[in-house]
Amino acid sequence: MVRVICLLIGYVFGLFQTAYLYGRLHGVDIRNYGSGNAGTTNTLRVFGTKAGLLVLFGDILKCILAVVITGVIFGKTHGDMVYLLKMYAAAGAIIGHNFPFYLKFKGGKGIAATAGLILSFHPYLIPMGVILFFGAFFLTHYVSLGSLLVYAGFLIETIILGQSGVFGMTQPLLNEMYVILVLLTVMAYWKHRENIKRLLGGTERKTYLTHKNTEMPGRKIRKHKRGKEGGNMADISIIGAGSWGTALAVLLHKNGHRVTVWSIMESEIEMLTREREHKDKLPGVKLPEDMAFTTDLETAVKGSDVLVLAVPSPYTRNTSRSMAPFVEKGQIIVNVAKGIEEKTLLTLSQIIEEEIPQAEVAVLSGPSHAEEVGRGIPTTIVVGAEKKATAEYLQNIFMNQVFRVYITPDVLGVELGAALKNVVALAAGIADGLGYGDNTKAALITRGIAEIARLGLAMGGRIETFSGLTGIGDLIVTCASMHSRNRRAGILIGKGYTMEQAMDEVKMVVEGVYSARAAMGLAEKYHVQLPIIEQVNAVLFEGMPVDEAVKNLMLRDKKIENPLIPWEES
Repeated sequence: MVRVICLLIGYVFGLFQTAYLYGRLHGVDIRNYGSGNAGTTNTLRVFGTKAGLLVLFGDILKCILAVVITGVIFGKTHGDMVYLLKMYAAAGAIIGHNFPFYLKFKGGKGIAATAGLILSFHPYLIPMGVILFFGAFFLTHYVSLGSLLVYAGFLIETIILGQSGVFGMTQPLLNEMYVILVLLTVMAYWKHRENIKRLLGGTERKTYLTHKNTEMPGRKIRKHKRGKEGGNMADISIIGAGSWGTALAVLLHKNGHRVTVWSIMESEIEMLTREREHKDKLPGVKLPEDMAFTTDLETAVKGSDVLVLAVPSPYTRNTSRSMAPFVEKGQIIVNVAKGIEEKTLLTLSQIIEEEIPQAEVAVLSGPSHAEEVGRGIPTTIVVGAEKKATAEYLQNIFMNQVFRVYITPDVLGVELGAALKNVVALAAGIADGLGYGDNTKAALITRGIAEIARLGLAMGGRIETFSGLTGIGDLIVTCASMHSRNRRAGILIGKGYTMEQAMDEVKMVVEGVYSARAAMGLAEKYHVQLPIIEQVNAVLFEGMPVDEAVKNLMLRDKKIENPLIPWEES
């Protein structure tokens, strides 16, 4: 019974969630930012060093109090097993910290609380913990590595001290204490399983002790103001200052990252620096004073943790080629443009991998108009990456209360859905320009996704992707919204404009025009029929009247909607 009491004492102290309470005082749920846990390391990354040290002190203190109070209560009556009871109290505090019931059992990882255990348990253990943690941290800047070494070292040294008679307990009591510590170590390693994967894969995020106006080792000097939405986390460069790149820059800055925006056009950079607003492409969305802007590609690329490639698809290859000399091995590039290269039939990520083979390439896509993301309207997207650890890292960087991020390994499926939906959106716009109604729009969307999935499956994509956010989701929003430049261009073509006139009127790159021919090249290569996309090509490049293209679609050979559904014999 006394063991249970000590465990409960510790659990009650562990429920004091310092990081969560600190975040709430600043109007933020810490679990929605950074790594998503309510612990010291995440506080350090999100709010900065001062906040991290305050939370560290609170988490250490609660475990110390649990251990000390247990010693005071039971020290005189259970002197021969007081160290064992202290271990039970500490275990309770760590469990309470990791699994607080009032936060749906989503707390921290227990490392700071374990530091409290080490500090209060026995003086001989303190030098080992300090040397292992701070030695690993200052050598590698991996907090997780230091934490894992401390747990392993604590277990080993406790066994050594126990067998040397330091704790003054019988062997059965020592064995019981060892079991508790082994279970705590296993729990710690389980809580750090994703960190371990990232450490082994070389993608674990490094943490630096930073404060306002301080240069981080190996980083460019930048000034960063912490606000309620977050603090110092990662250095991110946005390569491309169009509407989407600018919107993502604002989003990432609100998440607490240090953001630099690059554009090849000096006039654009001067305008952004002076006006703090992209008046042409994203009017009404203000850019923070501490966001940096540059035309120097080397400055933007070198030292950045993540490069967000947001140039229009026709410029992806040339921009990647220019970036290549400055990109370090393993540096993450997230492509957010949508398209397929007509000459090579490569997706944009394949182009980047070809031009920058040393980079780790991921993609971000989904139903996400820049105008809405820039204004903080709730949006959901998908990150695609070959490595799960990379996808999860980017998920943590982009995700917040209004920008939900899913992850997938189907990079090809994500890119095909993103590129081909623009071509279908042109068709939807043409139908609107002709004055057609909702029936036509619904037909184009449903048959359009059937074409996209047909080609995607032939190329190796997954059907689940095409029925998700980057397939049907992105297609719906692009075909239905006036934010869509592809739909707007299609409307003009439906009203009689030529392709060139429509693109001039929209004043932005109409990605669907560049993907249309590539889509037909892929259809021929993989022997797939794409009737809607075929007619769009005929209108764009062969001068076919739009009403004739509609007739061609409506009067095609009779078909079964889904040949995989069997008929019952009559």
